[in-house]
Amino acid sequence: MSLCFSPSGRKLLVAVADNVASIWNVPNETTWPSTPHVTLYGHTSEVSCGAFLGDETHVITGSYDRTIAVWRT
Repeated sequence: MSLCFSPSGRKLLVAVADNVASIWNVPNETTWPSTPHVTLYGHTSEVSCGAFLGDETHVITGSYDRTIAVWRT
C-alpha cells in the first residue's frame, strides 16, 4: 500500500494490492467518505506507488506490471 497527500493536503492518493489506485477528498471533519472521489483502473498487477504532479491536475502511478501511468485528476 502506498499513500500520498496532494501538495494542498485536500486529496489523498491510495495505491493498494488490488491493481487500482484511488483519489479521496480529505474531509474537513473526522468522518471520511465511504467511496473514493476517483478510482483509477488500468494496471494489471499491484500498484506499488503514486504521486501527485505539481499542480494536482495529474497523478502518476507505478505498478509491479512494470508500467507507469499518468492520470488526469
